[in-house]
Formats: sequence, C-alpha cells, structure tokens
Amino acid sequence: MPLGIRRWRRGRGAGSPEVGVSVLQWASAVDFVLGAVVWAPLERPEETAAVLQRCRSHPKFAGVRHVTTRDAHPDWLVRDEVVESLTLLAEHGVPVDVVATGPRQLANVAAVAERVPELTLVIDHLGRPPLPEGGWQPWASLLARAAEHPRTYAKVSVGLDVLDEGSHWSADALGRYVDHAVGCFGAGRLMAASNWPVCLLGASYQSGWDRTRAVLRDLPVTDRAAVLGDTAATVYRPPLFREEEVG
Repeated sequence: MPLGIRRWRRGRGAGSPEVGVSVLQWASAVDFVLGAVVWAPLERPEETAAVLQRCRSHPKFAGVRHVTTRDAHPDWLVRDEVVESLTLLAEHGVPVDVVATGPRQLANVAAVAERVPELTLVIDHLGRPPLPEGGWQPWASLLARAAEHPRTYAKVSVGLDVLDEGSHWSADALGRYVDHAVGCFGAGRLMAASNWPVCLLGASYQSGWDRTRAVLRDLPVTDRAAVLGDTAATVYRPPLFREEEVG
C-alpha cells in the first residue's frame, strides 16, 4: 500500500441497502480493506433492521453511517424513530458514524449518547470545528460534552467546509482543535481518517494524509499509534455478527 497505509476501512454515508451490500461485496474481494461502514435508513426502524439482517453475514460489515445534514429536520438525530433504530444497532454492538456539521447537531450527539448509553458513536471530522474562520466556541464546549460519554469517539479529519477552502488548510491550523480533542477524549478514543474521496476536492490524497499525520507528530508514540490505527481496530471490529438473529 502507498503512504505507509497497511489497512483501510471504507465508509458510506448515503445510498440504499442494495448499495451497502455491494460495498460489502467489494470489500470482501480486497485484502487491504478490513471493513466497510454502510448506510441505513435510520428514520425507518423496520428497514434498518432489514439492512442489519442483510449485512450481518458479511465478514467485513463494520458499522453504519448516516450523513445527518441530508435530512431537513434540525433535530433529526434525536427523533423517536431514529433513536429506535440507534437502540437496535446498540443492542447488536454496531457502531454508528455521525456527521455533525453545526452546533445543534453536535449537541444532539451528546443527547443521543444520554438516551442510548450503550451505543458506540463516532463523530466524523471532529464535529466540524470552525477552522475556516479560526473560531472556537461553541464547538469546543459541545465536543467536550460529547466526550463525557465513554462510548463516544471522534475522527481526526477535515470536512467539506474546510475542503471548500481549497488546499490552504495546514497542520498547524488544525493542531489546536486536535489538541482540544485529545484533551477531551484521550488518544484512545480518537482515530485518523482521510475523508476520501471528498478530500480530493482540496488536495491530493497523499498531501491531505501527510498533513493529518503532521498534526499528530508531537503525540507520544503510543498515543500516535492509537490515533493511527489502534482505536479504529477497537471500534470497527468485523465480523460483528456470526450467529446473532436481528429482530
């Protein structure tokens, strides 16, 4: 593998159950892909259960991801029907990636963690810190609140808001946000991510990954190893299911 990457996990935030199955089939044919995170219609619990039933037999099924910004309701994540689906996923040990692109959505991550404490949640892109404008609050306080829940994790990566700025974001600019995340979560609940293929909007894959690694350069060796792989291995641990029956 290039760039020193030996293992890779693929995520998909939107689509259909059929697309999710096809992604898993593709992942099964590629040795360096350890697992795939698929989309599920969380606002429809019965269909979420059906997706789970279809995906659980795939040895590389690693979790579910839903891009909440695609949904018009500002509190979509805490709607009763979505919480019902999240409860189902929690019961079967399925981690859920959440893309929170604003303060209200980030606050809802903590709210969901309180309502479903057994759910493993992963906040993508550090919850979108206000990097383009150099801001701080309320992102910092909301991330800290989410980190109070021990089954909540976060990914060290940049989102579309930063990538829209082109290739000008730097490791130094991102550094203080990552330092805050380390202080809130500890390295054991952080993981590096590339945001491929969206990252290609701002720079090459190698350039973006090099900058992500540069942000972590001052961490102790064991902490850096956690962020660059060990945390992900803990959270995404396919195969999740062998003999379980999904209701």
